[in-house]
Amino acid sequence: MAELQHSQIKQKLQEQVVPNLDATDLQDGPAKADHLLSRAIAAVCVRIVADADITAAGQAVVDGSNDNGIDAIYYDPATATLILVQSKWNNSHGGSIDSAGVLKFVQGARDLISQKKERFNEKVQDRWATIEDALGRVNSVV
Repeated sequence: MAELQHSQIKQKLQEQVVPNLDATDLQDGPAKADHLLSRAIAAVCVRIVADADITAAGQAVVDGSNDNGIDAIYYDPATATLILVQSKWNNSHGGSIDSAGVLKFVQGARDLISQKKERFNEKVQDRWATIEDALGRVNSVV
C-alpha cells in the first residue's frame, strides 16, 4: 500500500507542483526528476504551513548549489513568520532525511539568522531584502 501511495504522491507533485518551479539551473539527466521532486516537496511545505498559493510556494524555492541546506524561504508579513524548509525526495517509500542533511540545514538557518549573506546562493541573495526585513522585526518568528 505504501508503494502505491508513494507513486500517487509522485504523480501529483509532477502534475500540480513541478510546473510552478524554476528548473533553469538543473541539467538534463536522470537526477533532474529527483531534484524537481525535492523542490516540489519544499513548495508543498510552504503551501501547507503558510497557506500560500502554489505559485507563491513555488517561487519560495531556493534549492540549488550553495543553498546552505535551505531549500525554500517564505516570509508571511501578516504573521511575521519566516519559514525555512529543507526537503529531499527519496525514491524509496521508506526513506528519510539523513543526519548530514539536518546538520546542514541547522547551520544554514544559523547563517541566515546571523545574516551571513555570502554563504548562500544567488536565489537566497535575491531575497535578502525580505530576509533582513523579517529578521529586523521585533515580533518575527523563524
